Amino acid sequence: MNPNRLIAAAALALLAGCSGRDAEIGNGAGVAPSVKSEPPAAPALSSLQMADPAGTAQLLSGFHGLEQNAWRWTERKFSVMLGLPEGSTPTQLHFRFAISPVVIGRLKSQTLTASAQGVVIGSESYDAAGEYLFSKPLPPAAAKTGSMRIDFELDRAVPAGELETREIGVIAISASVE
Repeated sequence: MNPNRLIAAAALALLAGCSGRDAEIGNGAGVAPSVKSEPPAAPALSSLQMADPAGTAQLLSGFHGLEQNAWRWTERKFSVMLGLPEGSTPTQLHFRFAISPVVIGRLKSQTLTASAQGVVIGSESYDAAGEYLFSKPLPPAAAKTGSMRIDFELDRAVPAGELETREIGVIAISASVE
């Protein structure tokens, strides 16, 4: 099985079987607060696994602490900085994520919108729990520097205090430009 699918399957299985307020959607207790970083000084990775400590500085805002050494919850709005692969102009954004049964049960649907360097590149709506790959073409103008800021926004997330103390969006697994 693909390692990303294994991670998402484990996360969804854990979330589907949990009980208790914080445990309903993950282990919120004792998890580091949202990650908010400045853009990295070193060249940014073009492919970022949420568990990779080398890419933590590329998680600019809206990401909660690492869970199960594999994935992170997001807030409603979250941003990453991705490096551009050397020798080529990236043409696609890929964001692998999962939607928890508990979250979709409460919200009924979620729409994810992505922008690259401030230009909206696409939206998709989801109405079921599971793992997804959000893949959209990048505008050529967005790939003119050594790195690219990608902003994501969900139309809705579970507000802090409803299921646990954090705002909860989706389960982030990886992000890349190719």
